[in-house]
Amino acid sequence: MTAFPLVTMEGGPRDRGLQYGRAAGDHIRRGLELYRGEFERRGIFWPQVEAVCTQAAEHIERYDQETNVEIGAIAEGAELPVAAILAINARTEVINARHYKTQPAPAECSGIVALPEVTRDGTVLHGQNWDWLDAAADSTVVLHIRDEKGHEILGLAEAGQVARCGMNNAGLALTANGLHTDREGETQGVCSPVIRRNVLRQKTLGEAIGVIMKSPRNYSHNFMLSHRDGMAIDLETTPEAVFWLKPHEGILVHANHFTSPAALVGTVDEGVRRSPDSLVREMLIEGTLRRRNGPVDRQTIISAFMDAKDAPYGVLQPPMAGKAGVMESTVATIIMEPARGRLWVCRQPYLTQDFTEYAFS
Repeated sequence: MTAFPLVTMEGGPRDRGLQYGRAAGDHIRRGLELYRGEFERRGIFWPQVEAVCTQAAEHIERYDQETNVEIGAIAEGAELPVAAILAINARTEVINARHYKTQPAPAECSGIVALPEVTRDGTVLHGQNWDWLDAAADSTVVLHIRDEKGHEILGLAEAGQVARCGMNNAGLALTANGLHTDREGETQGVCSPVIRRNVLRQKTLGEAIGVIMKSPRNYSHNFMLSHRDGMAIDLETTPEAVFWLKPHEGILVHANHFTSPAALVGTVDEGVRRSPDSLVREMLIEGTLRRRNGPVDRQTIISAFMDAKDAPYGVLQPPMAGKAGVMESTVATIIMEPARGRLWVCRQPYLTQDFTEYAFS
């Protein structure tokens, strides 16, 4: 199975963006075509997309000028309008621009963190099944970013996005997935990929938590954070609040529903209604991890992510006309070991469990 292409970018924000746009231009155009079709299927046409993107650009410029410059340079390098790159980064905002509560729920994701006290090699392992539009596999890349100060980020992203999930050379790792409440889109905030990129610029777990706590948000997301020093935390965020969960017996698992006791009291969890399989995926993963013989290793986590029980909405999802009415699947599985600066990615794992290794070195 063909691996996702590796895109390397370095230097200041403009140089990085130009390199990104030139190297991934074809993939960005594929992603743009995918989303233009998805937007139109939901009754959202390009003039409305541009209006949402104009607002997104204003929020990004106030929040993070460096990423704002990079986004403009990605567009220039790919020879596309800036709105095209903004639409890919702000796809959540565009998709939900009309009647959020009646929009079909998309496929969702499942995440795992295992801490050194339970892993075979005594290092943090952090992974995710990314469930989304199956066609997104053709417009996804692995990014290796090195800025002018020597800070590095390695991770997975849809081409044109500034971040999705990944880790940095300071030992911080991040995955994120969707949550849903009855108050989505009612605030003025920053699109999630830009927040994720800011998180991955941080050197410590405390700084990363601070970014998520302080960043203005439009939509609810779950952020799983880990650090090579043997720490992890899960932050369940809404547009207005942040709740947190700590690992239990060295393991942290999260799907697409709120589990923090405070969140269960303080929010209306639309995610359970929209994606009731989230409860099942979480139980299946926890069951695999409980039944293991010995310490957790990479194969243990792969086994949990490849669980197809309770089909068609198991942990591993083959392509199917899903809840949103389009072909959805587990687009990729990613597993990171931040202490050793390496990660493994499997494209469309329902076809094969062949993982490609990437590393900072």
